[in-house]
Amino acid sequence: MPILSILACGYLMISLPGETWLAFVIWLIIRLLVYFFYSRRYSNLYKLHLIV
Repeated sequence: MPILSILACGYLMISLPGETWLAFVIWLIIRLLVYFFYSRRYSNLYKLHLIV
């Protein structure tokens, strides 16, 4: 049963238009950049680096 679900989701993903994939990739890059810079600024390791 899991293989059938994987195939069904794969089919749905393949049938999406190119504009949808482009929007997904752009939002993914933006979110990853926000996550990276936010986590770098507010991480415990960064705070330790400032103290030392």
